[in-house]
Amino acid sequence: MEEQKYFIPEIEDIYSGYQYERERNGKWEKVNEFSNDYDYEDNPHYALMKDIEEGKIRVPYLSKEQIRTEGWVADENFDYYFTKSDKDNCDKTLFLQVNYNYFNVPVWITIGYENDLTDDRFSGSCPSINELRYICKLLKIW
Repeated sequence: MEEQKYFIPEIEDIYSGYQYERERNGKWEKVNEFSNDYDYEDNPHYALMKDIEEGKIRVPYLSKEQIRTEGWVADENFDYYFTKSDKDNCDKTLFLQVNYNYFNVPVWITIGYENDLTDDRFSGSCPSINELRYICKLLKIW
């Protein structure tokens, strides 16, 4: 993961709001809204697919900094462990543990309750901020 900081998404993975980077004139620019990015094209899906095939689209792998920007607090003793209050249940604290290159998976996360390690809410691949946001949405973690 340290050598490889980006991956190329599949066209099926990209949705409105998906964050990625696009190369234009030798420079990489951040794109935050797929829905408006290719409006100037007659066929925006074709244009996006062409950019993917030509290696002009990339997505940064999930970083610890991105996890923190989503409201997770890094543990002072372990740089791979984060916590967050569960807004639906004030008595519980959620944890997020991130592992890089976990059994050949670039980014693996586990989310659960800190005081109940037998009840993981999610454990699986999470390559980018896009998937982390989607997983948190499904789990109703705000």
